[in-house]
Amino acid sequence: MEHEHVVSSYMEHGACYSWEPGLVWLHVISDIVTGIAYYSIPAALFYFAYKRRDLPFHRVILLFGVFILACGTTHFLAAYTVFVADYWIEGGVKAFTAMISAVAAYYMIPLIPEAIAMPSLTKSLKENQELNAQLENKLGELNAKTRELVEANRELNLSESRFRVQFEHAPDAIVVYDVARNVFVDANANAERLFGCSRAELLASGPERFYSSSQPDGLPVAESIEKMIGRTLSGESMMFERAVHNAEGKDLLCEVRLARLPFTDRTLIHGSYIDITERKKLEEQLRQSQRMESVGRLAGGIAHDFNNLLTVVTGYSELMLGRLAEDSPLRNDAEEIKRAGERAASLTQQLLAFSRRQVLQPKVLDLNEVVSRMEKMLRRLIGENVELRTNPGAELWSVKADPGQVEQVLVNLVVNARDAMPGGGKLVIETGNVFLDEKYSREHLPAQPGPYVMFAISDTGVGMDKVTMSRVFEPFFTTKESGKGTGLGLSTVYGIVKQSGGYIWVYSEPGKGSTFKVYFPRTEDRAEDPHKASSPDEDLRGKNTVLVVEDEESIRKFACAVLSGYGYSVLPARDGEDALRVAGEHGGEISLLLTDVVMPRMGGRELYDRIRQQHSAVKVLFMSGYTDDAIVHHGVLDPGTAFLQKPFSPISLARKVKEVLETQN
Repeated sequence: MEHEHVVSSYMEHGACYSWEPGLVWLHVISDIVTGIAYYSIPAALFYFAYKRRDLPFHRVILLFGVFILACGTTHFLAAYTVFVADYWIEGGVKAFTAMISAVAAYYMIPLIPEAIAMPSLTKSLKENQELNAQLENKLGELNAKTRELVEANRELNLSESRFRVQFEHAPDAIVVYDVARNVFVDANANAERLFGCSRAELLASGPERFYSSSQPDGLPVAESIEKMIGRTLSGESMMFERAVHNAEGKDLLCEVRLARLPFTDRTLIHGSYIDITERKKLEEQLRQSQRMESVGRLAGGIAHDFNNLLTVVTGYSELMLGRLAEDSPLRNDAEEIKRAGERAASLTQQLLAFSRRQVLQPKVLDLNEVVSRMEKMLRRLIGENVELRTNPGAELWSVKADPGQVEQVLVNLVVNARDAMPGGGKLVIETGNVFLDEKYSREHLPAQPGPYVMFAISDTGVGMDKVTMSRVFEPFFTTKESGKGTGLGLSTVYGIVKQSGGYIWVYSEPGKGSTFKVYFPRTEDRAEDPHKASSPDEDLRGKNTVLVVEDEESIRKFACAVLSGYGYSVLPARDGEDALRVAGEHGGEISLLLTDVVMPRMGGRELYDRIRQQHSAVKVLFMSGYTDDAIVHHGVLDPGTAFLQKPFSPISLARKVKEVLETQN
């Protein structure tokens, strides 16, 4: 009531306008329109501030909106007080407006320097254009980098694909080894096959699992691995040999190559393994073959020299025996000389057999018939405490070989088997047809693939280790006690088989016996009808002229003495050139040329060809302690060639000369 009283005590603004209708409504409408306008401005500011909360003048805009809202309210109150004199309300609103104005000014004035520093619209547009240009350049560079990265990633993927294809299809067994973790982290299919396990199992293992305890470098496995890895990490490209015992229980010898992979975050080593087990075996076989060939050449040379000496020793001992009376005290001495010479000749024959320098006279043979014909003799040879069994192969193919030499091979192998069973045992002789394929030939150099006839001698004796087997065919090598063997039995077998075009292999283990397998090439030739043995011609004397050519003076004198004793006219010559001179100076006919095969400057074959130009009807008898390729091919006499093996006796010389002279050309 007091307020109403106070209000009623004031005069309305309309009274100030004398209630002039035009003036009153001018003020009322103007204030109302201004108030509405004032109210619309803060609404717009509030909406703008709500949408752009990121603006730095956000609170100032809100205060400015409240200020304008208050100003609009004063205009509405001005229109109201035209009719109602309630000036307290109008004054309160004005006071609120003044307070808001002061607060807005307080916040607004410090912002003026910042507002002034703000760029103009033109400058902002220019800067915005520059920024857009820079952004476009950066986007262009980014797109170019992106294309480069895409291309690099494509090349990387392509390289990875190529590497993976090469890795998986490489002929070597390849692994990647993580040094820090001591495990394989990658492996190809060949590595799975070489190590004998799956990839998953392989990637859970390190190299020491697959290495044999005995390594080629002689070091313990762990120490050897550490040494090789250390050298690889230092930058060396390593290549060495490793003995591998894989998960399937196979023992392999591998050539290993190691190289460090260029990674900075991990220490990885690339390793490749090549199985060289077969290669090493073939290399050892080749070395063994070359060693045997070298020893054979040496043995042949020794046998040749010894045969020359033995020809003189045994020859003159027989001449002495022929001239000594039966009761002569010198006869026993001469006989001992002869027996010693014959024993020495037997040894040289074995050396010639080993060196493949003896002369063979091959015939078509059935090995079953050879074994059957010799079975009784072999049973007596091995004794009663050894059981002999024969397993002849059915429909056995024929071979072409010297019958006497094949029998020698059989006897030597049987004797060797008997000696390996001092306490008795079982000995089996087996024959059969076999075909050696390419795989067998590669594993058993120098064997050639093809059809062969095999005969095997197996025993249940003491057997041999690998070292003994590697030397078993060497001449003078023996495991028997001193005085119980010459060491030439198996070397003779080796030489005969090789010279006959065959092969021999031995299989043995200590305590499990031995098996010797001999392979002779199959022949399509038909067996010849056996010749009837001719009775020896008792009358060995002759009156023909014989040209004797020998570079060894003692043998030349011996041969001349023997032939002169049998009535022949002898023309001696020390070599081929001397023989041509003697033949040229001799005015009469020369019936026979007796010549050594191997002589300095001119061999026997060449000499014979040149002598025939002067004496077309001359016949030839070759003699030698061993032969070259002049009259033999692979140890086989040329057809129609007469040959006398040194050492020879006086009577064998006389018989051979008589035989050649009576033979039709």
